[in-house]
Amino acid sequence: NVDSAASDDEIKALLVIPSDVVAIGSKGAGFLSRIGARIVSQIAHLGDTPHLERLIGPVKVLLDAYQNGDIDAVYLFYTRFINTMTQEPVMDQLIPLSADRLKADRGTHSWDYIYEHRQAGITREISEIVSGAAAV
Repeated sequence: NVDSAASDDEIKALLVIPSDVVAIGSKGAGFLSRIGARIVSQIAHLGDTPHLERLIGPVKVLLDAYQNGDIDAVYLFYTRFINTMTQEPVMDQLIPLSADRLKADRGTHSWDYIYEHRQAGITREISEIVSGAAAV
């Protein structure tokens, strides 16, 4: 995985661009509210090991928006726990995959083939999987 440390100022600068955001956790929702981000979905009280069923709704909002062309990318912002005194803010681009991430992942897998899929097909399939898991 390629992780890039991000400061609060860098995160705020990214969110100056009109962005839809999904807040996962009460601290994230509080931060996003303070900086004036447009929160389209949120979920809190997930505990230390969130269950997939509780994350499906907020994630589906993002996948649908991406598939419809309403948003250009999906980023994950979180804090990496180093110790009780130090947590590092991290920003990961999830979709579309960045060239840096693809280069970093190159060589870590020994695939015998390269399978390229159309972007719309991938997001549709992920969306169907998420929808199917919600019905379970």
